[in-house]
Amino acid sequence: MSPFLLGLRLLWGTGRRGRARFLLMALGSGLGVACLAAVLTIPAILASHDARTSARYPVLAEHSSAVYQKFLDPYGSRPLRRMFLARTGPGPVPSPPGVTAFPGPGEVVVSPALRDALAANPGVSGLVPGRVTGTIGPEASAARTSSTRMSAPLRTS
Repeated sequence: MSPFLLGLRLLWGTGRRGRARFLLMALGSGLGVACLAAVLTIPAILASHDARTSARYPVLAEHSSAVYQKFLDPYGSRPLRRMFLARTGPGPVPSPPGVTAFPGPGEVVVSPALRDALAANPGVSGLVPGRVTGTIGPEASAARTSSTRMSAPLRTS
């Protein structure tokens, strides 16, 4: 007799209480494995979130040809993160994460959520100085809903 058939015979031969015990043990084991899997994935989720959050802000070298300034303004119940970027001299300037090219003077690159907010409420455009020329890609988003931020150059005189 195979071990599987022996297990079935013992399971069905023990009566209703034995089957109930078996089902409760199987459900408990399944729940334990699901909890363990969730706990083991939390550090990876947090690490990737932290990496995306820290990658949003540029790390400029000591003798870099760019400067930036960050602002945090309220917009309803959500924060509006704005970052103004500007070149200070010639030379290569890496574009921020999620942006294909460094924005030029008067150009603005916004997140998908801010783009939708601008379309729904034109009054928000006062917080976005310049012409919207692009959308920040998903590699810069810390979360799908926290993408109300923008990247724009400073106006230099």
